[in-house]
Amino acid sequence: MGVTDERILRVHDLVRFRADDDARVPPWVTRDGDTVWGVVRRPPATAPDATALGLRGANRSERVPLQVKLRDVVEVVPPEDLAGRTLGSSVNPVLAEALSILATASSETLGGLAWGPTGSAGFEPRGFGLCVRRATST
Repeated sequence: MGVTDERILRVHDLVRFRADDDARVPPWVTRDGDTVWGVVRRPPATAPDATALGLRGANRSERVPLQVKLRDVVEVVPPEDLAGRTLGSSVNPVLAEALSILATASSETLGGLAWGPTGSAGFEPRGFGLCVRRATST
């Protein structure tokens, strides 16, 4: 039974998948042993047993789309699980402060609605050690 048997993958979910000998994974992608983290993309996968992911590096030019078989998915982290997470020192300090303020304010003002950082902001709280947001990021 794979991790995706219990839940449906959604756009912006962070996904760790087995990629031990996957030549499609560029050398600039940070590996976690024999696994790699990606983010679920909007375009659907073309195969019924796969998901469309995006891989990121530290630079804007380091992005690649990829389809991964669902059986290779080993962990899924939805953006809601990142809200309120304490960020490490390798993370953009402005983003860390903003997410901390949002986490505090949202618990008081959103009345229990779920939220979480997505896109490049989602990679930093996960602890990838990637500071992918810049002052010019939108």
